[in-house]
Amino acid sequence: MSKICFNEEMVIDIHQRMIEFTCPSYAKQPDPYMSKDEVMEFLKIKSATTLQNIRDTGKIEFTVLTSKNILYSRASVLDYLKSKTQKAF
Repeated sequence: MSKICFNEEMVIDIHQRMIEFTCPSYAKQPDPYMSKDEVMEFLKIKSATTLQNIRDTGKIEFTVLTSKNILYSRASVLDYLKSKTQKAF
């Protein structure tokens, strides 16, 4: 008879993978905030000025950590995108 030995890290990894496989909704949720670069990539915006205009007109929510470090609410970015959706004819 052969034995298989697992260290603690391996057991935790296997457990996490089992949870993700059996309960996808339980898997880690995305961070509720996005960086400037993430928002620009997500919305296909090339200019930081365009993002600032969207932010300044109140179309997306944001949090100012420092003058150069601003985080954007993922939910409000998704809402903004939905507001731009055109209905099918």
